[in-house]
Amino acid sequence: NNLITITGKAADGTTKINGTPKQENSVSKSPTTITSLRLDEFDSITLTSLGSPYQTSILLLVPEGKTLTIEPGVTLKFFTSITPSDAGLEVKGTLRAIGTQIKPIIFTAQTVPYFWKGIQFTSNLTDTTSEMNWVTIEYAKRGTDPLSAQSADSHTFTLRNSIVRNYECNNCRGIKLIRSNATIENTQFLGGYPNQPTFGVHIEFGN
Repeated sequence: NNLITITGKAADGTTKINGTPKQENSVSKSPTTITSLRLDEFDSITLTSLGSPYQTSILLLVPEGKTLTIEPGVTLKFFTSITPSDAGLEVKGTLRAIGTQIKPIIFTAQTVPYFWKGIQFTSNLTDTTSEMNWVTIEYAKRGTDPLSAQSADSHTFTLRNSIVRNYECNNCRGIKLIRSNATIENTQFLGGYPNQPTFGVHIEFGN
């Protein structure tokens, strides 16, 4: 079971069974719809490549002290609208999205060219370190000023061998860092908006 899809309950009729009795095994079912990451019940959840692509219409939250791991080759699609939707990813804990050159991890919109809410890292814990390697983030736009595909506030993370693209809008950012101890290596920021300023990296109160 992928710990995301639940169809069974115990004999008492209320206790959830982490399984799919008399139904298809969820760990290999594709696509997978996420209505909750269930990190209120577990310390960590893994999105396996067998269940890809994943799709969601909500803001996925990784609480402090919890970990979301995404396997190589996974595509995560967020439902979208003309304006940035509520579907996105907020990381207060730890994100491990480590793909490979052959099997990158893709964060994208369910329908392009519309936008999802993007990725936001927020943490007050000094020992929280997230890692993204060989990922593509596209059609993401956080609904804050200035708009950005992803942002980090007081969160330590690394972004390597990756592409951030299609965050087109006037004055948009590929990534916005606030008081963040971030390392960015070998990453392309391919925003671009005709005749309007678009920025790759925006830094406030940091280096």
